[in-house]
Amino acid sequence: NQLQALLDEYFPEFREVFKNLLGKAAQWVLRHCPFLPYILAWSVEELAKQLKGATNNRVGLRRAGILKEAAENS
Repeated sequence: NQLQALLDEYFPEFREVFKNLLGKAAQWVLRHCPFLPYILAWSVEELAKQLKGATNNRVGLRRAGILKEAAENS
């Protein structure tokens, strides 16, 4: 509940990008780039590479692009 409350306050679009907050991709993002400036510092390609590694190639370029766009518009 605390995680959901924090995300709702600081990055509400996160829950639109990652439906499952306990999924591998969502957990990777929360551990490695928990704040918007950190996400914005990564390129879409770098994010995709890291997400692919964290999720055994299940999440990649499309989701990284959605995440980056959500961070830019938040």
